[in-house]
Parts: sequence; C-alpha cells; structure tokens
Amino acid sequence: MKFFQEASTAWWDRQLRRGRITAAWNVMEGIMSKGRFSAIFVAAVVGTSVYVDTPAFAVTIDTTRFGIYENFGAGANDFSHTPNTVQQRYDVGSSFSDAQTGAAVLQRDYFVFDLAGVTGTVTGATLSIFSPSHPTQTNASDTLFIFDVTTPVNTLIGNASGAGAYGSEFGDLANGTQYGSVLLDPATIQAGTQINISLTNALSDINAHQGGLFAVGGAVGGTFGQQLNLIDQGGPYYLSGGTFAPFAQLTLQTSATSVPEPTTGLLILIGLSGLMMWRHAASGRTGDPSREK
Repeated sequence: MKFFQEASTAWWDRQLRRGRITAAWNVMEGIMSKGRFSAIFVAAVVGTSVYVDTPAFAVTIDTTRFGIYENFGAGANDFSHTPNTVQQRYDVGSSFSDAQTGAAVLQRDYFVFDLAGVTGTVTGATLSIFSPSHPTQTNASDTLFIFDVTTPVNTLIGNASGAGAYGSEFGDLANGTQYGSVLLDPATIQAGTQINISLTNALSDINAHQGGLFAVGGAVGGTFGQQLNLIDQGGPYYLSGGTFAPFAQLTLQTSATSVPEPTTGLLILIGLSGLMMWRHAASGRTGDPSREK
C-alpha cells in the first residue's frame, strides 16, 4: 500500500508541475473538502462493476428453409433437389443401394437459419433435428456429420426442384469444415426424437453471419469416417417418412451486447481516490491553514 501511495503521489505531482489535469484536481479537492468523496467513489465502483458483469443468455431459432439434394447416378445431371417449399424432406443416407455394385441413391440434407435477431458474441451452438420416424434400414450404428456450406444460400434454396446438374451442391453438403457429428443409435430413435449435435467448430462462422442467413449441410457416414456403409436394397436411411415440426432448431449461447470494459478508467479512479485520501489525511495531520475550510 505504501508503494502504491508513493508511486501515485509522484505521478500526480509530475502532472501538476506540468500544468496538467489542474481542473480535475481542483474538482476532486472540492469534493473531498465537502466529505462526499467516499460515497461518490463507492457508487462509481459499484456502477462500474455492474457495467462489466454482463450475463450470457440462450436463443433458439427455428429453421426457415430446408431440403435435400440426391445423387442417383454417375452422370452430370444425375442429381435432384427437393426444397421444403415443394415437399418437406430432410432425409439422409441411402434410400436404395446395391452393396455388390455400389449403385445407390444417396440423400444429403441442409438447414438454413435466420440470424437477424442474434446479438452479442456466440459462445456455444447446438443443432437439434427432430426425427420424423423410426429408421428401418440401418447399421448397428451410423454417424451423422454436419458441415459448413459454401454454396450461396440463395443458390442452395433457389435451385429448381427436380433433376439437374447439382453435383456441386450435393458435394458441398458433405465437404469442408466439419462443424460436429453425432453417433446415431437406431434403437433409440423414434418419431419426434430430438437429435442434438454440438457445433463446436461453427462458432466463428455463426458470428460472421450474424444479421444474415446461416446454412449447414448433413450427411450420414460410418462410425469412424464419412464413407457410407451401404446396405443391400437400401440403407442406412434416417430422418425419412414425413416431417416432425419444428423440423430443426439452432440454439445459441451468447454474451450480452459487447461493450468495452472500463478497466483503465477504474484503475485511474482507484489510484486517484487513494491519493486524495492520503493527501487529505496528511493535511489534517500537519494543520496546513491553506487547507482549512
């Protein structure tokens, strides 16, 4: 404490000799002489503490657009798009497959979320998908992977329904940054089951898309990788057979609106208060007539 007082006194004396902060010093001296400094200081510290201590909160957003892209052959046009405005589908996996030849009809889904109302810094994210049915064709376990989407959202949702040259969009839904994954246990999935995927790797992208639209892609793969373990005559096949509103939700943990922490101001205030109290006490001990009021 003694070191703090001596350092503070030396700094303030230098500023005063240089003609700086004289007005502020006079104001503080006046406040001290009226015996109100302690109350003002306490109020300032309490107010500053409230200002810095900003709570976190959660917000849940329903998907606004969703759909699937399918691949049913090796040709450039052997793809199709089904947006939710035509049919509400978000099935993933393989609705038909021949494990001997490798021929399959593959489905990958996407979900779009409107982040217009999100404020503050997003510190956590969870994607919840509501299964419309119990899966009937599965391996003992499969993995649902969630990826970033680099295809412009307007292109992703705006492509015409039906067959087309959608190889780029189909590939995009299972490539790029893997936001998260979850092991699917078929025995535990029924109509309405909520499948939760932590999107740990999506936080920077979500923050970058605040105020706009944010999309994710989904694909089923094997337990330890993205390669699909095909089942003869179809499978693994999840999230098929209808829909279960609200389809999918994105839950975000966010901080309150960011504001600069007044650390510097608080330290100056503490230093000033310590110096003022020390000088005031010193003047009382010496009986300096110039300080008598």
